[in-house]
Amino acid sequence: MQTLPHVSTCLESTVVDLSTIPVFITNLGKYNEGELVDEWLGLALPTTSEHVTQCFEHIGIDGIQYEEFFFN
Repeated sequence: MQTLPHVSTCLESTVVDLSTIPVFITNLGKYNEGELVDEWLGLALPTTSEHVTQCFEHIGIDGIQYEEFFFN
């Protein structure tokens, strides 16, 4: 296992093993407005719907004003 530095408030754990895929998630609407609202390692795949919802809330994906996001 590899231990990564903690950089995200969305991450429950900073330990990532080879069975997970760390991702960078960004609020696309805010990005297009010139504001970078993102989570680096905020989400590791596989994950749960509750964790995805938590990360979306943290970056402002509300399903009303901001619905679009992208993964890197």
